[in-house]
Amino acid sequence: MSGSGFKVRLGSNLKFDSPKRSQGLQIARAVAATSVFIHHFVWYSQSFFGFHVTGVPILGTCGVVIFFVLSGYLMTGSLIRGDQTFLANRVLRIYPSFLIAAFVVMGTKILLWGGLGPVSHVTEALTLLPFGNVSYPLFVEWSLVFEVCFYLLIAFTLFWRRLRLHVFVLILFVWILIIALREEQSEILNVGFKVFTSSWCIALIAGSVLKLVLYAKIIKPFSTSKSQIFGTLLGILATITSFYVFDFNSNLYLLALSLSSCLCILSLIEATSRSFLVQIGNYSYGIYLLHVPLITILMSLMSQHLSWNKWISISLTLIISALTSHLFGLFDFYLYRYLRRLKL
Repeated sequence: MSGSGFKVRLGSNLKFDSPKRSQGLQIARAVAATSVFIHHFVWYSQSFFGFHVTGVPILGTCGVVIFFVLSGYLMTGSLIRGDQTFLANRVLRIYPSFLIAAFVVMGTKILLWGGLGPVSHVTEALTLLPFGNVSYPLFVEWSLVFEVCFYLLIAFTLFWRRLRLHVFVLILFVWILIIALREEQSEILNVGFKVFTSSWCIALIAGSVLKLVLYAKIIKPFSTSKSQIFGTLLGILATITSFYVFDFNSNLYLLALSLSSCLCILSLIEATSRSFLVQIGNYSYGIYLLHVPLITILMSLMSQHLSWNKWISISLTLIISALTSHLFGLFDFYLYRYLRRLKL
C-alpha cells in the first residue's frame, strides 16, 4: 500500500461513506439479525419441543460474522475520519437499550419464577467488559463484549491523531499474528486483553482491512446493479462452500466466512433499496438484544403451563417474539436518535 493511500484526510467525505449510500449495509444488518434469530429460534425449539432442523448452526455463525465485519468496517471509518466523539457515541448506541432490555428481562423472570435462574455476576455482566464466561441476562451479550473491546481499541488509537492510521495498521498486523500463531480457537470470552486472542476477532480484523483498502483506493465498491448482484451471490456461494470445506471449529472457517462477508458488503456498500430489509437493518440492534429472552420465556411458559400442540406453541412463539423484538428495535432506533440530538 502506498504511503499516499493512508494519508489522513480529516473530514473527508468519501463517496461510499455518504449516508445516502447506507441502505445496502442496512440490508446486510438485516440478513445478520434474521440469521441469528432463525438460529436461536430453531435451537430453542429443539430444546423445548424436540423440533430439529439440520444445517441451522451456520446461520448463527454467519450472522455474528456479518455483524463483526460490519463493525470493523464502520468503526475503522470513524477512525479514518478522526471522530473525537467516537467513544461517547458508542456508549450511547450500546448501553441505554441494552440496560433497558436487561432490566426488563430480569424483572420479568423475577415476577414469573422468583429469580434470575442461571444468571450470575449481574454487575459484571451489565458492564459488557471482558470478565470471562459470566452468565448474561439476555444470553447474547458475549458478542457485545467483543464490540465494546473493539471500541476501546479504536478510542485508544484515536489518541494518536495524525499517526492513528499507522498505529492501527501496526496493531492489526500484530493482532493477525497473535491469532494465526494459535493452534486452536480460544475460549469465546476470555478475561481482559485475552479477549483479543479469540478467533471471532478475525471478522473484526477483516472488516477493518476492507475499510482500509477502500480508503487507500486499492479496490472500489461494486457500483453497477449487475456487479452488486453477482458479488452478493458469489459471497453467499462462498459462505455455503466454506461450511462443507472447513472444520466448523477452525480459524480457517471463520476466515472464509469473514472474507465471504467482506465480498457481500463490498457489493452492497453503494446499493440502494426501499426494501423492508432496510427497516429491519435499522432495528437490528434491538431485535438482536431481545429475541432470545422472548423466545426462551415464551417457550418455557408454553411447554410448562399450556397443553397445546407443539406446532401451535412454536408458531405463537415465532409470531410474538418476532413482532415484539421488532417493536423493541423500533424503540431502540428512535431512542438512539433522541440521545444523539441531546448531544450528551
